[in-house]
Amino acid sequence: MYDHKFSEVNCRVRWSWRMKSRGNEILRDAIELLRSQGATDIRHRVGGKHIKLTASYRGLLIVTTVPGTPSDWRAGRNTMACLKRQLRTADNDNSSPN
Repeated sequence: MYDHKFSEVNCRVRWSWRMKSRGNEILRDAIELLRSQGATDIRHRVGGKHIKLTASYRGLLIVTTVPGTPSDWRAGRNTMACLKRQLRTADNDNSSPN
């Protein structure tokens, strides 16, 4: 006989595992982007539902959060867009004459 409750629990466990895996992929992509742009002192700290990612880029501190378990398909895109925006701002701040 088919057990509906077992099936639902099984699906939730698989979904949770996939989401955690996706969070790690987003973190890995973010670190790869920072390294490719020349950021140094890249660190991450896990706490609660998010991972805090910090790096030094051209003398400025870059800080962003990465979801530990992304809630939707845009989580990776949002994290990368925020990170790219911070890198672009740091480039503009360093290139402007004082």
